[in-house]
Formats: sequence, C-alpha cells, structure tokens
Amino acid sequence: MFGKINDLVRSKIVCRHINEPAIIAQEILKLAQGVNLKASGRAQTKDEGYYAHHGYISVPVSLVNRAWQEFEESVRFEIQITTEMQNMLYELTHTFYDKERHIVPKDPHSWKWDYRSARFSASYLSHTLHLVEGMILQLYEDIEREKQAGSGAVNESESTLAMAAEAKSQEVVVEQMRPEEVVEIIDSKQEMDPTDQSSGVEAKS
Repeated sequence: MFGKINDLVRSKIVCRHINEPAIIAQEILKLAQGVNLKASGRAQTKDEGYYAHHGYISVPVSLVNRAWQEFEESVRFEIQITTEMQNMLYELTHTFYDKERHIVPKDPHSWKWDYRSARFSASYLSHTLHLVEGMILQLYEDIEREKQAGSGAVNESESTLAMAAEAKSQEVVVEQMRPEEVVEIIDSKQEMDPTDQSSGVEAKS
C-alpha cells in the first residue's frame, strides 16, 4: 500500500531561475539511479497556476503491520522543485486546491471566468509570472551573449593596436639609424649566409 502513494514523504527545493528546476530534477534522478534506486520525474503544470518539476525516488524501508510484524516495502519520496516566485504564489493557490479537492462542482471550469474571485486572480497571476520568468531569463542570456561578443571585439582591437604600435616603433628605430649602420647589419647578415640574396641590397664601399 505504501509503495502506491506518490507523496507519502515529501520535500521541496526552491531555486532562482525558471530553467533550474528541470536541471536539478535531472541531477537528482542521476544520483538516485547511481545508487541503484528506482527514480522517475516529470514536469507538473496545473490550471490553478502550479508550475514545478517533481522527482520520485523509491527507497526500501522497514515497516511494521498492525500485528507489529516487520516487513520491507519501497516507499516513494516526492521532491518538488520550483522557483522562488512560483513557491510564493503556490502558497496562495494551494489554499483553493485544499479547499476544493474533495468537492465535485457542477462546472469545474466556472472559476476561470469569475474574474472577481481570488482564485481567478491568484491562478492567472501565476501563469503570467511563469511567462515573465521566462522573459527575464531570456533577457539575461541575451545580455551575457552581448558581453562575450563585445569582449571578443575589444580583445581583437587591442591586439591590432599592439601590433601597429610595435611596427611603428620598429620603423622609428630604422629611421634613427645612420646609413652606415644599416649597411653593417646587411653585411653581417650576408657573412652569416653568403647565399642569401633575399635582401636585394648591395653594400657600397
């Protein structure tokens, strides 16, 4: 019986950005499977505005029955992973869920048109927030890409300026040398390699 209940033991992880619940859920599943525990997970979305990722891990535990006889059964642990803002709104929307979970209304969708009700406001605010969180993260990623692209352009510009400055300094040195010093440098080079004619300059006595 205990193994059939998903949330007999429940915990929650609250993170910052909208992309983090899926990442954390995958890492938890990898860790659980790495120690040979049965694990699964899925994204959870509800009309009431609930957004989260759920991870389920089956852990073998020792229990006792009514006759105080010990037996072993796998119990499923539920780990809810959501964002800070969604967690705050969850506290509001879950109130309606607890209140109406055992009630079968004539029209289960009527609240979606009752714009004056608190349930309508809280639920659709959560949907809107989910969209805003996605837009914020997208903007953050765009800014980071622009920073990296700008950094690369600056580095390339600095490298070009450094090369130009070095070439200019070499030109200045050559201009400051006397003609006989230039001839001496060419002569010394030819003495080291008499066959080298690449300079194309004849020394004049």
